[in-house]
Amino acid sequence: MIVLKIQGGLGNQLFQYAAGRAISIANNVELVLDLSWFDNQIRINTKRSYELDAYKISCRVAQGDELFWCRIHQNRMLSRLSFLHGKWKHIKDKNQVFDNRCFSNSSDLYLDGYWQSYRYFNQVSDLLREELTPRVHSSLTDSALIEIIADPNSVSVHIRRGDYVTNPRAANFHGLCSAEYYEMAMSCIENVISSPHYFVFSDDIEWAKENIRFKSKVTFVESEEARNSVEDLKLMSMCKHNIIANSSFSWWGACLNRNPGKLVIAPKKWFVNQPADSLIPSSWVVL
Repeated sequence: MIVLKIQGGLGNQLFQYAAGRAISIANNVELVLDLSWFDNQIRINTKRSYELDAYKISCRVAQGDELFWCRIHQNRMLSRLSFLHGKWKHIKDKNQVFDNRCFSNSSDLYLDGYWQSYRYFNQVSDLLREELTPRVHSSLTDSALIEIIADPNSVSVHIRRGDYVTNPRAANFHGLCSAEYYEMAMSCIENVISSPHYFVFSDDIEWAKENIRFKSKVTFVESEEARNSVEDLKLMSMCKHNIIANSSFSWWGACLNRNPGKLVIAPKKWFVNQPADSLIPSSWVVL
């Protein structure tokens, strides 16, 4: 059995599921999700909800006696005491670096971390694209937007600010992509694609309007009460090309893009003080 701790926003949850699913397939065991993190969130962080149930995922949620052991593994102090691990070996993802221990150990595992490396699930990427097809139906507004996004020159631009600005801990860990980065990325796009149509997704649309110079056609995808993050991610993935932020959310918007000729632009500096070598696929352009 693989027990997988789920935490964070939608992009983080997708990384965790993708890695856990691949590891469960490699070990030929069941995948079980521990959702107890959502009941004990730190107040200073952005409030998150479990969102993977919007997808056609292949796993189940921990239940019964399993919940007791999940609480042991969730506790920072108790999780360090190996004699309290029960039948699950606790493996902690450290420093966002690929760790092959998960594939060389066939015993029951408890996976704790963010698992932000495509190397965990590169071998099952086609399967994951099918499983990570959302069940949600598009609203009338989104249906009209989807028709425009079908343009062969559509480019999603994701601008992540939010807690990267308001939360000092997040700001010090991630940093922000500058207006200059987005303008360089658009220049790169325009060297390859004639007359691109940019679709801007952001938690701070006003900042994007005021600070970034768009030389080509642009549509700002305004937030709507009826549309959630799953639907936003779907719209981003339907664009033919992607300019992403240092955000797991926009990373998945590009990853789930099925255009075989897609051009993806990603920031070189993903974290402030550590490399992200195993995060960005070699086919993406890094600036």
